[in-house]
Amino acid sequence: MDKLIHKRRVTGEENNVGCACLIFLGGVFLLAYAGCNKPNVAAVEKRERDSPLYRKAREAERAGDIKGAVRLYQNVLVEEPRAFSAHFQLNIIYKCFALCVKQIFV
Repeated sequence: MDKLIHKRRVTGEENNVGCACLIFLGGVFLLAYAGCNKPNVAAVEKRERDSPLYRKAREAERAGDIKGAVRLYQNVLVEEPRAFSAHFQLNIIYKCFALCVKQIFV
């Protein structure tokens, strides 16, 4: 038993366990803190979609004015470059356009 205690003191096994626990707890704290003070995704999306320019773009898209909708979505992105909803809608329009072109020419 004395040899085991002496071996732990010499090799520093107890210190390694303590350091590992501190690093783990620090990581848990950082992960927990990283989620604090960030806006709710649903709230951000609602704010984006309530934008008058975004609503005009959606109306133009629904009315079939794709060119106008693209222009309006691009204007939304000029005002708010991180507007996920506008990026998503533009992507959908471009993908549909590419699919239509592919079907016509293939």
